[in-house]
Amino acid sequence: MSHSRILELAGKLFAHLARPAATAPRERALTDGLSGLLNTEGFVDGASLALAAAGGLPVSAIVFDIDAFAAVNRAGGPAAGDRVIAALGSIVAEAITDRHVAGRIGGEAFAVVLPGLDLGATRLFAEAVRIRFSACDFGEEVPWKLTVSAGAAERRPDEPLHAMVARADRALHAAKQAGRDRVFVATDVPDVEHRMQTA
Repeated sequence: MSHSRILELAGKLFAHLARPAATAPRERALTDGLSGLLNTEGFVDGASLALAAAGGLPVSAIVFDIDAFAAVNRAGGPAAGDRVIAALGSIVAEAITDRHVAGRIGGEAFAVVLPGLDLGATRLFAEAVRIRFSACDFGEEVPWKLTVSAGAAERRPDEPLHAMVARADRALHAAKQAGRDRVFVATDVPDVEHRMQTA
């Protein structure tokens, strides 16, 4: 997924948070059938509640993006791409606890909000997911090693969800530019942090 597409999704997060609450939110389907995680709407709902309930605890966000995903669809077809997305969804689902919120926010992009984890612990979480995913074997459909990149950010005081996710996405973009298959946190990209602080 392109950097501009993820920024577009971050904008949608903001728009969703700004709109009036639905009268019957449970009538919406909030689960992504392919990954088994929340869809974008469900992720925003769950992550917003998690931020509100965090109190004084640290809260961090991660954005994952499967590297060179278009090549998977070209080589193995949509079914192969679906298997890859389902595999990453399963790895993320196994890694989180009940207090964490994870969703597929579009295409091959996933986001996780982690109440109770500071940036150091969040980096370790993302690295564990990255390592597990790189060990997956997708057989003849995808006869090469697949990797995932990630960006993470720790919430600033009173920072809204969309802003935290946007900073994590900028770190993800830097990880992609640095060669993929790695985890960057927002503080690894000082220029990004400076721009966000002075904006």
